[in-house]
Amino acid sequence: ERRSLRSHSDRSLPREPRTACSRDSVRRVTPCEQSSADLVHNPRLEGTNQATKVVLRTSDGHASAASVHAPPGATGAPVILLHGLSQQRRFWDPVVARMRHAPVVTLDQRGHGASTAGPGADYSIDRCARDVIELAESLAYPSIHLVGHSWGGAVALRVTAAAPDLVESCCLIDGGLSTPSAPTTPGSD
Repeated sequence: ERRSLRSHSDRSLPREPRTACSRDSVRRVTPCEQSSADLVHNPRLEGTNQATKVVLRTSDGHASAASVHAPPGATGAPVILLHGLSQQRRFWDPVVARMRHAPVVTLDQRGHGASTAGPGADYSIDRCARDVIELAESLAYPSIHLVGHSWGGAVALRVTAAAPDLVESCCLIDGGLSTPSAPTTPGSD
């Protein structure tokens, strides 16, 4: 049964105007462009994974870089790795070097790495979750596995809650179980 990705963005996240969430919102950088700044090259990954950098244009106008690693013979739903605060997608390089069973995507979340989101951008967990859903839709992934570290864990949980048909599994590393918006009044849970 083929799942409709269009419905993932329409779940319980706050509505925002949709400017572009299609394959056009991701620019794939290919080797024929001959720009070393656009290609991700890591000697530790040589022979195990090839990485293609993609640029996600989010529905609120920001851009974030992602690396899509496609090991030879990889099958199954891709794994999207979400870093914590003060990190960027390269945080996951040692993990990516060992993952050969499925495609792996690492994303520079808002305000990190090659993201264009500045001080006035929306950094809410809901907005970051929407970015991940838009990335999956733009790459035409019918389902994904999510791994989130620290703050990325909170984002992964929100994606899982908002798009349960998209997320096959969700793994949290060192965090993700609370957010600043959690109830603080005793007995209000």
